[in-house]
Amino acid sequence: MKILAFSITALATIIIIVILNTTLLLPAPIGKLLSPQHGLWQNAEPVDKNFSESLVFTGLKGKVNVYFDERLVPHVFAEQENDAWFVQGYLHAKFRLWQMELQTFAEHYLDKKIVRERWNEWLEFERNIMLNLDVRGDRIH
Repeated sequence: MKILAFSITALATIIIIVILNTTLLLPAPIGKLLSPQHGLWQNAEPVDKNFSESLVFTGLKGKVNVYFDERLVPHVFAEQENDAWFVQGYLHAKFRLWQMELQTFAEHYLDKKIVRERWNEWLEFERNIMLNLDVRGDRIH
């Protein structure tokens, strides 16, 4: 029984690998995209990357220093509070732009869903009014 279970699992694994690495069923080989050596993950930032930069922004009123700890968490030290907020926004956009975009799309979807629900409620309300008027013979043609 153990040999049968192992054989089925091994066969399923081989089939999945072949399907993901060829264009038999899918238009593009997704397995190559998910490969940690050659795919999407090779674009991740290296652990030893140095983020030290000297940037000049004309809108800043004072000096701002940013320190990244070992987990790449930015610590902002500024002479003016507005400068700290500006640099914090810049860093957020630099490192998390994709996340900001995803949140925008999610919020847009949520807004559309809420509006659609309210619109459907309004249409049902209007339909009920028209049906009631039609039943009583008060409907305007």
